[in-house]
Amino acid sequence: MSSSLRTSGRSDSDLQPNFDVRKEKNLHGFCCSCIFSSEDTKPELKLNDVVQVVYDDGKLYETKLVRFDSTTNKYKVKYTNRQYGYEWTIVDRILKV
Repeated sequence: MSSSLRTSGRSDSDLQPNFDVRKEKNLHGFCCSCIFSSEDTKPELKLNDVVQVVYDDGKLYETKLVRFDSTTNKYKVKYTNRQYGYEWTIVDRILKV
């Protein structure tokens, strides 16, 4: 899997990720990540979008967005291949595919 970002209508050079997988390895649980430098460059996510998440082993895995929890500001996802993690996981950072 490629770690480059794919968002509709924007080139990779328009996005300024402030994210390093090596630094994110110390986060607990299942994370996924891409923090952008400004609000207007964040990709729009919709339920049932297929995205990539950074698992706690530092690798990218494909998931599908299931539900958004506005209280925690996190998405609940379902892994495409269950061997990579639990069927349902709450994540707080996402790479759009």
